Amino acid sequence: MKIKKKCKKGSIEDCIEAPSTDPLTTRPSEMVVQHQTRDQEAENELENLTIGHQSLPRRPDAHRTQQIIPVHQHVDRSVGHQRYREQRLRGREPQVAHHHHHRVVVHVEEGEPPVTGSAQEDQQGVDEFEDLGEVEHVGPEEGGSSWRGVVEWEANGPAEVVGRRLVEGGEGAADDHEEGEEAEDEVVGGGDEAERGGRDPVVLRPAMEPTGTIVFTSVGRPYYGFDIFSVNLPSTFGNPESLAEARLTDGVSINFNGQFSGEEGEGIVYISERTGLARIYLNRTRNSSPEQLHSPPGSPFHDRPFVRNGRLYFISAHEPPEKHFSSWSALYSTELDVDEKKPSTRFQRLTPCGCVDYSPSISRSGKLIAVASYGSRRWGGEFHHLQTDIVVFSESEPSKRVVLSQNGGWPTWAGDSAVYFHRLVDDGWWSIFRVDLPHSFESSAAATIPAPVRITPPGVHCFTPAAMHNNPRRIAVATRRKGKNYRHIEIFELDSKKFYPVTESLNPNCHHYNPFVSVDSTCLGYHRFRGESESLIVQHIEPVISPVRGLQMIRLNGTFPTFSPSGDLIAFNHDFDHNSGLKIVKSDGSKRWTLFEKRITFYNSWSPVDNNVIFTSIGPIFESEGANVQIARVTFDPSNLTEDVSTIPVDIKILTREGTGNNAFPSCSPDGKSIVFRSGRSGHKNLYLINAVDGEFDGRIQQITEGPWIDTMPSWSPDGKLIAFSSNRHNVDSAEGAFGLYVMKPDGGGVTRIPVSVVDQERERLNHVCFSGDSEWLLFASNLAGITVEPVSLPNHFQPYGDLYLVRLDGSGLRRLTWNGYENGTPAWHPKALLPMVAKSSTEDECAFGFSRLSLRGGADGDKLKGQFEEPLWIRCDI
Repeated sequence: MKIKKKCKKGSIEDCIEAPSTDPLTTRPSEMVVQHQTRDQEAENELENLTIGHQSLPRRPDAHRTQQIIPVHQHVDRSVGHQRYREQRLRGREPQVAHHHHHRVVVHVEEGEPPVTGSAQEDQQGVDEFEDLGEVEHVGPEEGGSSWRGVVEWEANGPAEVVGRRLVEGGEGAADDHEEGEEAEDEVVGGGDEAERGGRDPVVLRPAMEPTGTIVFTSVGRPYYGFDIFSVNLPSTFGNPESLAEARLTDGVSINFNGQFSGEEGEGIVYISERTGLARIYLNRTRNSSPEQLHSPPGSPFHDRPFVRNGRLYFISAHEPPEKHFSSWSALYSTELDVDEKKPSTRFQRLTPCGCVDYSPSISRSGKLIAVASYGSRRWGGEFHHLQTDIVVFSESEPSKRVVLSQNGGWPTWAGDSAVYFHRLVDDGWWSIFRVDLPHSFESSAAATIPAPVRITPPGVHCFTPAAMHNNPRRIAVATRRKGKNYRHIEIFELDSKKFYPVTESLNPNCHHYNPFVSVDSTCLGYHRFRGESESLIVQHIEPVISPVRGLQMIRLNGTFPTFSPSGDLIAFNHDFDHNSGLKIVKSDGSKRWTLFEKRITFYNSWSPVDNNVIFTSIGPIFESEGANVQIARVTFDPSNLTEDVSTIPVDIKILTREGTGNNAFPSCSPDGKSIVFRSGRSGHKNLYLINAVDGEFDGRIQQITEGPWIDTMPSWSPDGKLIAFSSNRHNVDSAEGAFGLYVMKPDGGGVTRIPVSVVDQERERLNHVCFSGDSEWLLFASNLAGITVEPVSLPNHFQPYGDLYLVRLDGSGLRRLTWNGYENGTPAWHPKALLPMVAKSSTEDECAFGFSRLSLRGGADGDKLKGQFEEPLWIRCDI
């Protein structure tokens, strides 16, 4: 950082202030100023531009306007690189934003650009820029003086502005600089009033950005092994055994939700997670190599792509909604083939601002689009059956939307005249419905829409339909039947009301998902587990591209990870069934060891001072206060961690007394001397402290929270000053199971709730919390973003709405880290970047995030990929 003084005379002392000793203290003079270096950061980080209760002053020649925009929203709604350039027109620079309740106030300067606002600066565009601001006094008004400082900064991160008394000129002034000399790394005041002293000028010092390595779990996802397959449809279905299946994707990545891109099914467009994110790929022919298609800058998630008439349609979740507990999912379109060298590629948002759309379908002509939509309604908390409506609109006028039917999902077009969709009916069965559009629909939005008609009978679950353009009286559906354990694809004929099986004869013991049909109705596609093979091994860890520069993310095949002090090892629980116990894996994924097995174990904490000590919970998980669960201290000899063994001996020492109830979720203090954990021994789940070596058997145990609520999942800050935890103490009787984030001192004092959502806090489900290495950030799992995809289209997830977030201790700087349809949780955070980096490539993912892919080694001792996942448990067939 470079800071230049601009004053007539005098010299100053170095006034860079050390961080406050109390991370919860916020002084009236404190503010945080954030500037951006890339376009996606400008889009995502406005919420981090904060200033206590004041703002940067305007230039004398400028007229200040005030734009009120929601937290996490953007100044301009247009998409892509152009948005950032439009925001950065010289003389119209967003100077600062500050929180105002749940909104952000953005002050925009309008006027002649400063001298430093050169053409060269504008040319830097989305890459990097210098920001120039004038800062007036924001501290105490001692002496009534009018100190004013002008500062200039160049940096790749934010700067925190704090107040500190400064003596300038006269007695006590430093002698280090000549009069009028510019000083670096200092901020100075000017004018006669400042010369009289007694003021708190503004000082810039670097503010810590989140860095290090995060490891987390996506429940079930490592075992998917999805590939896309197709079969040629016969004109009649007399002999399903004659069908031949062809695999269309690579047999390695997780590939799903495809659509044929050509008239006769010669190509496919689909979603693949081969880069660590859900990206769009196109195989132009069955034998061609996959092409990663372009997407909006900073877009971390995509779903349900379609290609029609040279345009690409897809769901993305890169633009945050106005309020929490709303999905980010929206429909976009762009040209399929563009000149990648031209930055003018435009992405059209077809979903109105403030609305949420899922599962698009494009009509045969490409003129009409159907979606499952929440409209402007917020997510109600449901995930078994989303309360979406079937909405139709034309691409030329996407704001003119017509509701075909309430309560429906996954629409599909038959030509341009009929739409099918699925719905959970009152009799308990998922069924397919049809709506026929009137002939006057395209020319008159006021045309009367007939009521939808149920076409599949009760007694069989039918979902995710795919209509046939050339045969509108025939549809492909995924089914679940009584007495059957697997989801299969069948063809249903409306006239005969008969089902014709397709996949059961091909793969009887395998789930098949989300059928799609070629435009000429001759080819049927779907995705399924690709099948077992000796060469198919589940990697221990998998890289996930992070949306935060300098923050690595890896997905673990396991739960409740914890890093060793050096970060070279991760302890975790494989599962809570046949692979129960405690294991260790190298953080590069190359080797795994078993410490012990066949004992249900969960929630681990590695001692920060001992590389051979891990604390864990042994006993049944998800049980009541009185269940017999104990805190254990596990020790081992690190010299036994050799390449030629898979199991190593350990010593297990129980630290809590038998009969004291449910003792779980240990977290070790930074000095390794104490353990904080949750116990139900009082009849309520509260937090306690014990000695890390002898536990409560030395006669000492301290209860640090007390009340008729649940305090759980504690995490000790690395600086030892705070303990973070989840609690429902603010809403004990909540039917939604609401949990908020809290911090307190280790003695139980100073309990403070972290203001994450601010509005609708009673809906928060925030858990699995842990600290950053500098103790300034909290990492947690949350329901703030609602549902990203229709859950019925996926394997089972107990709560398919968990995403990882970061937030500062004062509730500012909220950032989303994961986007998908999975349940993400149980994170751990090491302060260092642990994994080797490879040279940046030119892929859009890495350019968009400014982040290199992680390079991981084999993991030949990984689990055999067997498609170990289940159907949603809430889909019942015993009706």
